[in-house]
Amino acid sequence: AEPALKKAVAEFNDPKVSYLHLPSMYEYKDEIGGNGHPNAKSHARTAKLVAKYIKKLCGVSARSVKS
Repeated sequence: AEPALKKAVAEFNDPKVSYLHLPSMYEYKDEIGGNGHPNAKSHARTAKLVAKYIKKLCGVSARSVKS
């Protein structure tokens, strides 16, 4: 699915459209919650990755934003 997503983003040719690959929670054994859903640790890790990506897209340095 990832190659198709990257291709679709490229076809948009719009700087406002991008793709961020997020590692599966299954790569981290301590991030699987009830019924195979992500737990709080998984959500926190993913939130940090997404926040870092958004900061990069917006040209915000990590030092200028408190986390």
